[in-house]
Amino acid sequence: MGGREARGRASRAALINAAVAVIGARGVEAVTHRAVAARAGLSVGLVTYHFATRDALLAATYVTLSAGNADKIAALARDVIDRGEPADEVMADHLELMLTTRRTAQSALFQLLLFAARQAIEDDLPELAEESRKARGRIVAVIRPYTSSDDDACDLATALIGYTFMTLSTGVPVDSEDLRRFVRRQFAIYSVRDRASAGFNPAPARGH
Repeated sequence: MGGREARGRASRAALINAAVAVIGARGVEAVTHRAVAARAGLSVGLVTYHFATRDALLAATYVTLSAGNADKIAALARDVIDRGEPADEVMADHLELMLTTRRTAQSALFQLLLFAARQAIEDDLPELAEESRKARGRIVAVIRPYTSSDDDACDLATALIGYTFMTLSTGVPVDSEDLRRFVRRQFAIYSVRDRASAGFNPAPARGH
């Protein structure tokens, strides 16, 4: 990779990180080229160079956050296999991290999810709706080997996503004990096999 290309990738990543910070702090409505440039400490012209429109910036931020979350979910599966840890405990650790250290990014992801839902109603930005389907599919693909059926995997994924969203929406710190109780119960309901004997190959899933 040449120096110019590397600088371009770095500045694009910095702008997306800045967009995440703006969304996490003030919501999707606060995202403008100027606001993101100010947060990143870069020029407005550089923002428009990488993202000609606000919608393009939001779409790129959503895809980047979603793909990054998919990579983290795939890493969970490797933890289950490599260290033989119970799947429910690994998932609870992951959700607690999302709701503490990575709360801003997770909040931004869910706000973008709601933005995508609004765009879908208006039949605008179909790439966001497609990314939402892929994002759910990635989580389901990781969970599926530990459940009894495709429907159970979908239901478990929906329950975990819902818990995370509702916890973020309260604005209060996560209750670790309650989180772990909830995750254990959901895994028990959906007949999760918690160890590597499931024979799962945890390669990151990019679609569904």
